[in-house]
Amino acid sequence: MKKILIVIILCLGFLTACSKQGQAKKTGAVGIRDEIKRGPVSVLVTSDKKAISVADNVTFNISVIAGEDYDIELPNPEGKLDKFEVIDFTTVQKELLDDGRVKVSRSYVLEPFLAGSYVIPPLKIYFNKKGAASDKRHLVETGKYKIFVTSVLPEDAKGNSINDIVDPVALPYSVMTFVWILLAVIVLILIVVAFIIIHRRNATIKEQQAIIIPPHEIALKALDDLRAEDLPGNGQIKLFYQRVSSILRIYIEDRFGLRAPEQTTEEFLVTLQETSALPRQYQSLLETFLKHCDLVKFAELHPNEDEIKKTFESCRAFVVGTIRRQEV
Repeated sequence: MKKILIVIILCLGFLTACSKQGQAKKTGAVGIRDEIKRGPVSVLVTSDKKAISVADNVTFNISVIAGEDYDIELPNPEGKLDKFEVIDFTTVQKELLDDGRVKVSRSYVLEPFLAGSYVIPPLKIYFNKKGAASDKRHLVETGKYKIFVTSVLPEDAKGNSINDIVDPVALPYSVMTFVWILLAVIVLILIVVAFIIIHRRNATIKEQQAIIIPPHEIALKALDDLRAEDLPGNGQIKLFYQRVSSILRIYIEDRFGLRAPEQTTEEFLVTLQETSALPRQYQSLLETFLKHCDLVKFAELHPNEDEIKKTFESCRAFVVGTIRRQEV
């Protein structure tokens, strides 16, 4: 009995070791990861794989983090990256980080043509202060990254000759022919029914997604979430002012079509004087609000509790006061 137990324990240990070895092989493959910093800009370059076959694609990503007062110009290759074909690229919507900076990302799907060693060439990323002259922009350049592309054919398949096509052979008549035809018809009907169900479900999902949330609801929800975080209570007053200012700027862009998030306060106030999109009675309130936020964010002003509360309520009052009548 003891010998049987020893054999069982040894077998279980062997199976466990094999399982761990298989998992290690699966997780061994990693992609590219490279971080580049220049001044106020941080660039992260990644890919999902370093080695693929000619039947696969590789996804190459570039993420840039900078202050919200910077313009970022990401690479836009014209269909090719060296020997790779760029079959698709997607730009992710700007993401506001907790430290007040903005993250911009673009993803490229690359397709090889032949087996061999490929090189993703250096890509140029430009950045400059918003409103600055174009000749004052700065450059960050990525490195060169190798991707190895293997063939899908086995090594022993090279040099094999192609045989002549064999003449067709007549199949004997059988009742099974009708059975197979019947099964094929049933499968075809099931495919058609499944297609109809999926099509209707997708149409329903698209209708639900087509429901547009009014800008004021988005802004008020963001303000409620910001108040729940209690950043001033945690000593993060500057971050609170960055967030509340960003919420109001995004609301103005969505509600009035003015490019508030992309302009400095001075540029935006000049724009207000040249447009009638924003009611005049709110322009002075908005000017006071934005200038006060800038003093906290950039001039190290330390507001007291009443000023913080007044700033928050001014932002909410502006949003509530400028709701479209049909949205109420």
